[in-house]
Amino acid sequence: MAPSLIPCALVAALLCSASLAAQESGTPETRLSAVPSGAPRLVTNVFDVSELTGHARLAALRATVAEGAPDDHPDGLATLLDSLAAAQHDADEASAQLVTFVRAFVDPPLDEGTRQTIDWVRDGLLLVIGTPAQQDWVRDFLATQRDFDRAIRVRVRIVAIDDDELPEFGLDGGGVKIVPSAEADSLVAALVERHTLSVTSPTVLALPRQKANVSVQRQHTYVQGWELRVVEPDETKVADPVIGTIDEGTSFDVCGAPLHDGRLGLDVRYRESKLQQPLETMEAEIDPDLPALRFSLPVVESCEFWTQLELASDHAALLTLGDPHRLVVVEAESVSWEDAARDADADAER
Repeated sequence: MAPSLIPCALVAALLCSASLAAQESGTPETRLSAVPSGAPRLVTNVFDVSELTGHARLAALRATVAEGAPDDHPDGLATLLDSLAAAQHDADEASAQLVTFVRAFVDPPLDEGTRQTIDWVRDGLLLVIGTPAQQDWVRDFLATQRDFDRAIRVRVRIVAIDDDELPEFGLDGGGVKIVPSAEADSLVAALVERHTLSVTSPTVLALPRQKANVSVQRQHTYVQGWELRVVEPDETKVADPVIGTIDEGTSFDVCGAPLHDGRLGLDVRYRESKLQQPLETMEAEIDPDLPALRFSLPVVESCEFWTQLELASDHAALLTLGDPHRLVVVEAESVSWEDAARDADADAER
């Protein structure tokens, strides 16, 4: 189904509404102005994306609540109100993700030096001020979202790599390199065999344009200090330990969306933290009447990355992070809901 367009007569009213809302909220007002000579011609469109963001369902729930009879059905109305609050939250999240993806992957990219804009005017309406080519890209992107009925599976493999090995494997220690998946498999296998390493390999199954997370965390407690208190009636001095906690492990966040050229657009964030063992300790005297007390000084090593990229299902993205270096291999594919369900069942049995 083709993306819905708002009639041109309504566009000016919506822009005026957005301007008034900005003034009332104290945020900077957005105005359209003449395009400088030589700049690309800009076109303004407002797309109805309420079905994608959940605002259509939200409007239906609002209508149902408005027609409710609280005296006759108090429990039913309370349930509707809970559903309304949840739908509003989901619609806000979906709106933010949709705008993020359109801004990140629109082709040609937005030119910050012009009036090119991608933003919300009001619930379920997407404002695009851009070149004709950008407008065409947005139309195709939205049509792809409506036709897509699959899940997105993303796998990240992380393996250690020495500095002097980067040139050997065609890596320069920065940026992103896209290679066929078979080449990435060979590279990881060679590094694992050379260093006798295990590979961190989190896999995430996500709905289109919705964030998904997988994390493995371990919590450690330690004595971070001491508090002195005086016990009545004999005014005995007592030192109580102050216990701190530190989390270590991995956290992997991903959000993906299909692009109309068959590739997947991905927003990938990864963080890894490790507590150095054994903990370094020190002694300090908090009161002359008490012996010196020991406390810990934990040191946590961490590395993280965030990237937005486009991937075909038979290719992988290679990037390096941290010191010492780690090679990160990102792969993604769309899968049927049947395969997604089987994967979920398999994970639950592990």
